[in-house]
Amino acid sequence: MPKDTYDKPHIRESYSAQAREEVLQLKEFVGNGAEISVIVGAEASPSCGVTVVGRWKEGVPVETRKFPQDVDFVPGRGVYFEELEKLLDEEGIKPAWVGVPGKSTKKVFPEMFQETLKKIREL
Repeated sequence: MPKDTYDKPHIRESYSAQAREEVLQLKEFVGNGAEISVIVGAEASPSCGVTVVGRWKEGVPVETRKFPQDVDFVPGRGVYFEELEKLLDEEGIKPAWVGVPGKSTKKVFPEMFQETLKKIREL
């Protein structure tokens, strides 16, 4: 599903509230000596995309849209991860972000899986 489907004020507000709860837990972990080294997401996810999200192609009527053929994959984070990253930044928690490609993104970005494996090895 493209990000524009999820990027609505009520959804963003809900994700922000959820992210606040998770950041409270992560702060507690850090306070007890843990390091938050990586956040793993699903590339092209409207909520948890790390470097790539989908956008509906312009000019395609809403009633005939189909995923993934009517989607452009563009740089960006998913809605939830935007909220989570903002709160983590405020707390000085700076993990690496790794996106795992799914079936639709592997077709569009065949090199993405190897790039993901490389990022994981470098952690």
